[in-house]
Amino acid sequence: LPAFHLIGEIIWTPCDFLVKSINDIDRVIDRKSISTIGTLRSALFDQQAEMLTREASSNALAVRICP
Repeated sequence: LPAFHLIGEIIWTPCDFLVKSINDIDRVIDRKSISTIGTLRSALFDQQAEMLTREASSNALAVRICP
């Protein structure tokens, strides 16, 4: 799922952009697919946030160990 970090906490996703910008998107993509994409994106962000915490902890530990 493509997502692009713009600045701060702002993330731009093409799917959200298309859903908000194109009025007749419902004719092309059904609501269930859009909902599934949102659920997958949320799970991906949760996983990345968890990995970021672990990675920050491990890097902080590595910095303390190195002289």
